[in-house]
Amino acid sequence: MAPAKAVRRLNLSLENGAWGAFDTVIYLTYDYKPIWQEYLELREEAREDRD
Repeated sequence: MAPAKAVRRLNLSLENGAWGAFDTVIYLTYDYKPIWQEYLELREEAREDRD
């Protein structure tokens, strides 16, 4: 895992060194699992409050 500020440098180093003539594109991903779990918990609490 690389910090967001280092992605450009990582991409350039891969393009210039490891892959040679190939282009490389790195897409940032985020871990949404904790956010999704919190959403499910809040949704369940709201459902319980309605009942």
